Amino acid sequence: MTWKRSEDGESVEVTLKRSDHLPATYGDELLGLWKLEDAVGDGDYFGTEDAEVGKASIFFRWDGRFDIRSGKVRIHGVYNVHGHQPEVEMIPYGGSVSRDFWTIDFAGDTITLKRLNSENTVERKFSRIHEFPE
Repeated sequence: MTWKRSEDGESVEVTLKRSDHLPATYGDELLGLWKLEDAVGDGDYFGTEDAEVGKASIFFRWDGRFDIRSGKVRIHGVYNVHGHQPEVEMIPYGGSVSRDFWTIDFAGDTITLKRLNSENTVERKFSRIHEFPE
């Protein structure tokens, strides 16, 4: 398919071709179940005092929702992954936890989330798992 048009007085021609491969996004890499391995700094998500490292988890669902299990605490909400940068916005339901922005550092089967909207260092390191921890 070819599109021809004029932009700012210049002739522009755009040629499109069918692709057999869709590129992966940061959101595709984030999908799935992750177990908390380490928590640095204090925050609403997996506080260093109440989170049981190795038992707490976060599940990024395909439908844009997340589910956090940390001891007896469960937090549900929606998430948005930035289209061009490894960042995720987490918007929890209810008022007990604030809306936060996190950078995502991917390293094989581990991710590190670093909170952006905080003056203090808040990091959470996770490893990919395939069953919910008990």
